[in-house]
Amino acid sequence: MSLRLKLALVLLAVAPLALSESVGNGSFETFHVTIGNGCGDLAHCYFNSSNLPGSWAPWSFAGNSGIALKGSLVETPAGSLPDGNQFATIGDGGSISQTLGGFNIGQFYTLAFFLAPRPNYPNQTVQVNIDGASQNYALAAAPLVWALYNLSFTASTTTPLLSFSGTGGGGNALLDQVFVTPEPASMVIVPTSILLLAMLYRRRSSRQQN
Repeated sequence: MSLRLKLALVLLAVAPLALSESVGNGSFETFHVTIGNGCGDLAHCYFNSSNLPGSWAPWSFAGNSGIALKGSLVETPAGSLPDGNQFATIGDGGSISQTLGGFNIGQFYTLAFFLAPRPNYPNQTVQVNIDGASQNYALAAAPLVWALYNLSFTASTTTPLLSFSGTGGGGNALLDQVFVTPEPASMVIVPTSILLLAMLYRRRSSRQQN
């Protein structure tokens, strides 16, 4: 473990910081996409917004967006997913959104999420919006990896709307492990990227212990 990560973990331990669970089903695992619940075989374990089986609440899907299982016809970068075995897809005109809850007005937060280009259809720009903050993320054929992104914002409402939209490119963006964490003033000396890395490390360690 690097010295910077150790420092971040120590600061997380002593600071009054709790990981926010305000993003429901952030890794798109609540409804398990398996053979027998709507997909006839592994190669076709993919659903778009018009035929998603069951309930995917609190997420809402529209247009060219959906859910896929690793190993299905929606290919992914080599290696494991950021979290679990399922992920969301976003294409031209597609969108995924969720109304979050439990936010404190005036509090500074960081939204974090993983994006990757679909290997055979990589070009897509994803516009991310949350509580007045907006950013475009352009994905291309290289590098074909899952990358962690973040977008900071100050809450103006207790129930901000989060959305991911495909604005063009002809390909598909893959989305996984979406979460939000508060940023207390006592932690501003630590770069956001280090804090996010430490939080992911702590989450995965906790899951392995369970």
